[in-house]
Amino acid sequence: MPHINIQNTPLYYEETGKGFPIVCLHGLGLSHVNWRGQVDYFSDRFRVITYDVRGHGRSGISLQIPADQYLRTLTADLKELLDYLGIEKAHFLAYSSGTVILLHFLLSHSERCERAVLTGAFPKLGTMYRYSKFTASYLASLVNATRYEAHGVAKVNGANQQQVHQFKEQALKVRRSETLLFLRSLFTYDITTSLSRIQTPVLLVYGENERKMMKYRHTLLTSLPRAEACLLPRISHACPTKACDTFNRIVEDFLLPDGENQGQNHRE
Repeated sequence: MPHINIQNTPLYYEETGKGFPIVCLHGLGLSHVNWRGQVDYFSDRFRVITYDVRGHGRSGISLQIPADQYLRTLTADLKELLDYLGIEKAHFLAYSSGTVILLHFLLSHSERCERAVLTGAFPKLGTMYRYSKFTASYLASLVNATRYEAHGVAKVNGANQQQVHQFKEQALKVRRSETLLFLRSLFTYDITTSLSRIQTPVLLVYGENERKMMKYRHTLLTSLPRAEACLLPRISHACPTKACDTFNRIVEDFLLPDGENQGQNHRE
């Protein structure tokens, strides 16, 4: 069970397979377990790295970090993990609030990224729907409604009862102090004016049923210079788990060089 001490916080990570690296970033309330479907699929030709963001899963908690420095800290965690593993360049998969970390990382370390897949991404809390969702999570954390929050995270992301149980176990491990810190950082998060600086090829993935996220999709698609987008039919937010097979094929098509791709082009 490998850990690395980064900025006085032990971070848990796992790596499987050999080849060009793929690094996966989970969302708030989840852990490396969220990416098991992708680890199983990609590790036969890629070196797949998953890790628990601080305060989640088996990683340690933050100590005395102000909210306005928190996203910078999470970005530094990712860079130092890559340095420790000897990874100069990688593909990245990020889901939900994990896309916030990756977007910040791309602004300062784009040379470390070959291609990026952002699933359920948002460049700011720019809609009442998204703002109300995070406000509800913040209030639930304030009153320590841990089991209620964990059940919600598990139901949203689990594709079957086994996954729901696994994700609830992981959600219950999330430290309340870390949830509050992460959420406070998101209330002032807005990188819309900086998106044009990101020259990395980016694939944006959203569920077709996630209509209230389409404003974010449009902003990212029109602001990122090298972005393309894909909608997965009959799916809401949890594309990597609830549409695992389709998601994996689309990601594979995007990551592999021309001539190596298999199957139909699923991108828009």
